Parts: sequence; structure tokens; C-alpha cells
Amino acid sequence: MLTNKPNEILTRSKSWIANFVIHHELCPFAHVSYRANSISYLISEHSDIRLLLEDFYTMCQELSSHSNISNSFLIIPLAADFDDILTLKQVADDFLEASELQEDFQTVAFHPLFVFEGEQLDAPGNFVNRSPYPMLHILRVQEVSDALGSIDDPDSIAVINKTKLEKLGFDYLSTSLQKLMD
Repeated sequence: MLTNKPNEILTRSKSWIANFVIHHELCPFAHVSYRANSISYLISEHSDIRLLLEDFYTMCQELSSHSNISNSFLIIPLAADFDDILTLKQVADDFLEASELQEDFQTVAFHPLFVFEGEQLDAPGNFVNRSPYPMLHILRVQEVSDALGSIDDPDSIAVINKTKLEKLGFDYLSTSLQKLMD
């Protein structure tokens, strides 16, 4: 059972995109689909991986059927464990590959306690993938490719983000993310 109402979850998630991701320019092309209101959202009330995969499949179908939708967020408030979202991402990626949709869609995992492999929990660079709720972001491969093609050095994005987040510091980033939940 959801502890927050779906409209609160959606509001906080959209606020995170606008006031954290876009504000700190963590994704150089996120503002385009956000401002165009071409992002779809589904708040899942499931924690079972099979039911979450059904939600994921539903979102892939929606993206396939609606070219005006740029990307989608599957918001999973009941998936409390970071490893659960990583497992879901792997299963979703396996599904995309098995159904030959990996050329159409790709996924990115977000979680309030996201930690990159080899990093400490309090490393500021982890905030690139920290969000108010566990989420699976479904992107169109072609749109990502086009966006990266318009950037002189796409490989520099991760380095720039890490440097930027380290300058902001863990305390500032943690407080900023927590404010989105209040």
C-alpha cells in the first residue's frame, strides 16, 4: 500500500526532474522533453518483480504507440531496496533484448540510495541517479543518440557531473533531495 497519495508522488517526482536534474544540468537534454510535457509517468503500486515488469511492458507499449511521448518514468514507491531496482532494471533490459526492443528503448535506474559500483554511499557523484522514489526511466534510443550527437564531447558529461556534484557537496545535495520529499 502506498504511504503517499499518487498525486503527491507525481508532484515530487516532477519537482525532482525540474528542481534537481534540470536545475543542476545533470542531463543536458532533460529540459527539452520536460518543458514539452512529453514525459509519461506511471506510479506502480506493486513490489513483485513480475507485476513491475508488466507495468514496464505497458509503458513500452505506450511509447511504441505514441510518438509524441519522448520518454517514461516507472515510479516504484514500494521498491524500497536499492538492489530491487537494479534487479528490475536487469530483468527489463533482458526483456528488451529478448523481444528485440533494445534498439528502440533503454533504461536507467534511479533510487534514493543509489550508489555507483565502487563508490561510497556518501559520494556526491551518486546523486546523478538519486531520486525521491525508486524509478526506472525508459528512454527512446534514437532520441538519446540524437541528443548525444548534438554534444561536442558526450563522454565528458559524466566527468562534468561528478565535478559539479563534488563541488556542491554531499550535505547540500542530501538536503536538496530531502526537501523534495517534505
